[in-house]
Amino acid sequence: MKTLRLIAICACGVLVPVARSQDEPTLKHLTVVTAQSGPNASMAALSIVRVGEPSHSVIHLRGNVEIRIPFCVSQGAPRPVCNGYLVIRADQADFHEDTGEIDSIANATVTRLSETIRR
Repeated sequence: MKTLRLIAICACGVLVPVARSQDEPTLKHLTVVTAQSGPNASMAALSIVRVGEPSHSVIHLRGNVEIRIPFCVSQGAPRPVCNGYLVIRADQADFHEDTGEIDSIANATVTRLSETIRR
């Protein structure tokens, strides 16, 4: 069975129907507080499982993984200057919450996304 999702295009004021199968999996999202005083890291994947204590856990991400980590530079300022994200895309990855270390397991790419980060 198919459902319809409507996307509003503001420039034209037109609604465009997009067919989407109910069997199509949905991404799950998670925001993780970073050790720095900067912005938080965000994650999305088909499956997200946290194992261990909250401050020392490992987050297992599986399927269409995207991790956005703030790109911050400390130049002697009291607070780091953040002006974009490092974006990691992979089939699978493990994020170690206590160290911020990411173990990529399959087909990973890393890019830098320049955009203004709001705190």
